[in-house]
Amino acid sequence: MKNILFLFLIVGLFNCKSEAEPELINSLLNNEDIPVVSVSNSEITNELISVTDSINDISYDLNEIEEAQSRFDYESSINKYTDKLSDDFIYVKFRNFLIFSNLGEELTYKLIDNDVRNVYDAMYKNYLTVKPSKVTSVFLFQNYSDYRDFSVNHINIQEDDLSPFGFYKISANVVVVRYINWKGSLPHEITHALIQVDFPNISSWFDEGLGTLHERATMVNGKLIGNHNERLRALKRAINENKFTGIEEMMRTSDEKFYGRNSPLYYAIARYVTGYLQHLGLLESYYKKYKSTVFNDRSGVSQLEALLNKDIDEINDDIVEYVLSINTDSNR
Repeated sequence: MKNILFLFLIVGLFNCKSEAEPELINSLLNNEDIPVVSVSNSEITNELISVTDSINDISYDLNEIEEAQSRFDYESSINKYTDKLSDDFIYVKFRNFLIFSNLGEELTYKLIDNDVRNVYDAMYKNYLTVKPSKVTSVFLFQNYSDYRDFSVNHINIQEDDLSPFGFYKISANVVVVRYINWKGSLPHEITHALIQVDFPNISSWFDEGLGTLHERATMVNGKLIGNHNERLRALKRAINENKFTGIEEMMRTSDEKFYGRNSPLYYAIARYVTGYLQHLGLLESYYKKYKSTVFNDRSGVSQLEALLNKDIDEINDDIVEYVLSINTDSNR
């Protein structure tokens, strides 16, 4: 009986989610020793089913989770990167991904079994049709300094351009993440890597809209349903302070401008355009329509108008109303 009560106490604690305030975000960015803990609802459910006498009985054997496929050349990537990483790195072959990690076996197992698997399964069930033909190398770092040094010295990223959280570099076909448990960078970047194979002409706003939607998401009946994160507060603030530039301006902006000075706002708008479409049950339809007609209108504006049978200004007003109606403390 004591074990059962202890389990429910643990589950209750892990289910208490809160969104990071800017002060917390800044402190985390400057902290080299951030604790790495990641627990999803699916993990908790699995633990409740499988645990008998002790929660420490759970085994995280990376050999069990490995899903190597003979059509992929993993060895070339292993040979290319192994000597560039410290001895505490392990690697796992999982479908088209070769995942290098120094986060420890348990956390690495959980991230592959949840973040990587769920994004792959949901994307191919609902959006993608073209399967990868090459291995994408994924690097998971525990601290910022190692992440920075590897990215600058071996992936040729300029330090001034380096995201503090992670990136997907198309030309090198690599995902590199400095792991922070609340951020969701791994599913975000895995989304980019998979989309690039299926929809290489995708606009930056839609690519980032899908990536940010998956930063904090729950797998429901084979779909990744986006949960709210800090981007909701940023967007609400912009709307309330009359700094919201509108969805059409964001959708029509160039890739260079999208990643420029206003990128935090553009990311937030993109997140809630895709979130609104998911709320309506139309995100999959929009992806397919946009992909098939991208050469007619790369911005995606005309495709959105046709799908919703409204002009872009009316759609803009609907999305603003939707965003403002969301309880900031709610999950979805």
